[in-house]
Amino acid sequence: MVDRRTLVSAAGIASLLGPSAWQAAQAQSPPPAAAARVDSNLNQIRSSGVLRLAVIPNQEPHFRKDLATGEWSGAALTMARDIARVLGVRVVPVETTWTNAILDLQANKVDLAFGLNPTAERALVVDFSVPLYTNSYVLICRQGAARPATWEELNRPDAKVGVVIGTTYETLAKRYLPKAAVTAYRSRDESLLSVATGHVSYAVDGAILAIRSIKANPNVGVIAVPQPVIGLASCAAMRIDTDKRLRDVMGIWADYNRSVGQTREWLVQAFAAAGVQADEVPREIQF
Repeated sequence: MVDRRTLVSAAGIASLLGPSAWQAAQAQSPPPAAAARVDSNLNQIRSSGVLRLAVIPNQEPHFRKDLATGEWSGAALTMARDIARVLGVRVVPVETTWTNAILDLQANKVDLAFGLNPTAERALVVDFSVPLYTNSYVLICRQGAARPATWEELNRPDAKVGVVIGTTYETLAKRYLPKAAVTAYRSRDESLLSVATGHVSYAVDGAILAIRSIKANPNVGVIAVPQPVIGLASCAAMRIDTDKRLRDVMGIWADYNRSVGQTREWLVQAFAAAGVQADEVPREIQF
């Protein structure tokens, strides 16, 4: 099992420093208005002229990098370029991983990360937009393994399941598969490799990435959509600051594009570019 990173909250620091030290630290902080001027996501993006987007290799249809040209494409890039158009800036891709994307937001290495599921714990350390779309959760099943019709069918000690540490895949497994033998891996690639090599029989995955992965390499396994179908909101995440204008703009942008069907069209186009046609998406899965 991989060791987890530990996040220390401001309240936790306060308890260690004691009331007087914490009050002194607060007294040295700039007033809210000054903090908004200095530490504003929107001001930083517009003054620099760039929107730094967290990008992750080999994660189509979200992200695709042309190895010959270095150019990035995919649904996340299309969405980021559209919001960059609104802001009057250009997109600069910054390579990261699903596990490190939130840490990179906190460290001010990136401005936006697409494709993240909001949780209460994550909302303590980053801001989220309203949902861009819904991503269903599926199982990638090893070739020859039974395809479970329900999550409960896998909730037994002899069921070997892979997840990615620190992700909602892991959270979902804890919720629905508490009795299963769950192994947490450092990355999604490791989790899928564990299925292909037989170390586990199943891997929890998001439908959007799973559909493309199986299309590209059918030998990895097959997709099962257990009941109940679990769909979690997929949002854009950004660094917390005292100026909420970027979050508000992202929310209005996301609501508009989802309501007029533009977001779904972007996803369908990205699937097609990755070689996946609409009729290859399991009918249980809705975006």
